Amino acid sequence: MASGKRREHGIGPYVPQGQAGVPEFRLREARWTTIGTHKKRKDGVDLIAAAKVEAKARVAAVTTFDNVARIYIRDVGSRTWKADRQKVEFERILATYCKSILATPVADVGVGDVKRILDPWVTKRPTMVASVASVIRRVLDTAFALELRPLGVNPASEDVLSKILVVRHKTKHFASMSWQAAPTFYKSLPGSNSPQAVVAAALRLLMLTALRRNEITGLRWDEVDLDAGTLTIRAERMKAAAPHVVPLSTQAVALIRGLPGVGRGTFVFPSPRKKGQSIASTAFVPLMGPTSGATPHGMRATFRGWCEDHGVEASLAEHALAHALTDSVQKAYRRTTALELRRKLMQDWADHLTAPSAAPANV
Repeated sequence: MASGKRREHGIGPYVPQGQAGVPEFRLREARWTTIGTHKKRKDGVDLIAAAKVEAKARVAAVTTFDNVARIYIRDVGSRTWKADRQKVEFERILATYCKSILATPVADVGVGDVKRILDPWVTKRPTMVASVASVIRRVLDTAFALELRPLGVNPASEDVLSKILVVRHKTKHFASMSWQAAPTFYKSLPGSNSPQAVVAAALRLLMLTALRRNEITGLRWDEVDLDAGTLTIRAERMKAAAPHVVPLSTQAVALIRGLPGVGRGTFVFPSPRKKGQSIASTAFVPLMGPTSGATPHGMRATFRGWCEDHGVEASLAEHALAHALTDSVQKAYRRTTALELRRKLMQDWADHLTAPSAAPANV
């Protein structure tokens, strides 16, 4: 009896005295063990509740940080990550930075462990600290949810880290070229007879559309509608997790129509070495190189600078870049993505990139 309710619970196998194994339980011993909160006996045990606590403790004692990390990858990451590279990066951080705690019972991982992992990178690679801490924090949050850790503050929470680490972040801007220099660079890219023709075409399309690097390198044929003159990048490939429709200029349509194998396969820009994959996100490096003084992502800043200097409305330019508007007035005013207005904008930008240059511009 416990709290006025009768419950049944086994207390072990019955083996007669004199035989090998567990000795015989005497009836009085069984009563003493299970008496619970009887008014005359205060030292009894609720076996059912105790068994549950002991079972959880046993599971927690043998469940390692790595075990819970795998559960997170399987049950959480697989449903929330937008690209395979996020899983790869998560596993890389586990193997590279968290290896000292992988075999540690997840219930035992504490602030000291987190500090030892992050301390070496505070000065070497401060931008890596946040990424590693995020991985540890998510795994430990999963352990809380699975009741493998006693409830409390996450040792890798931002509040704890602010007290045990001093990280000086440096804002990094992606190098970009001036919009005046962009046409010269655009025309300097290799032509269709070059071994780098496919990569050069991808970089030209990146400039024409102001899309992000991975949105171009991973572009799929089912996202292309040449008759409508649009690209529709799927939500799972967008940073804001929302589909983005890009109106294509006549130059962009002509560029895509001129690609080898139009409409065949999965990717618009397939890898020349790996069948069934797109070109790598690093493919633009040899074309841009140190002499350009710019990066693929910096081309978006080049486009944005051109918009500012040509009187393009800020909300329209932000829509073209697939940025979320933060100003409530702009949100109310620009209720649509203004596809036709953006079509004219992207055509004007393409005309600028492909216009004859009077003289070479400094990059």
